[in-house]
Amino acid sequence: MAERLATRFRTALVTGASTGLGRAFARMLLAEGVAVWGTSRDAARLADMAQEHPQAFHPVVLELADAAAAARAFRAAEQAAGPLHILVNNAGMTRDMLALRMRDADWQAVLDVDLSAPFRLARAALKGMLRRRAGRIISISSIVGVTGNAGQSNY
Repeated sequence: MAERLATRFRTALVTGASTGLGRAFARMLLAEGVAVWGTSRDAARLADMAQEHPQAFHPVVLELADAAAAARAFRAAEQAAGPLHILVNNAGMTRDMLALRMRDADWQAVLDVDLSAPFRLARAALKGMLRRRAGRIISISSIVGVTGNAGQSNY
């Protein structure tokens, strides 16, 4: 019989947990018995997950572009749950337009959410994971990061 994931990894932080792949990751972890702290900018989108799993899903409203807020959210989750064993960097955003017309603010917004936030969260997670010699960091990317698309130079 297969060992449940929660036997070794009891807690996870999943960014972008309100829709799409992030929601699927959160549900998969919940099904395995892992307590999930799921983030989104939209509290309403997290509410139904919290209702479905009131003991195991913990909604975290978070603007990942705010470096201080991301660090606070990570610390708050660890204070509430103890060590976080799994980090799923899933949240992402686009601000599509031609490079010639792209404003610096649009460029920076995408980099803050898609690159800087996963790095900062991974760095925060690594401290405890290295000490415990256990943990998993999963960072999701898009094929567009490899192949590129017109109008998505910042993505």
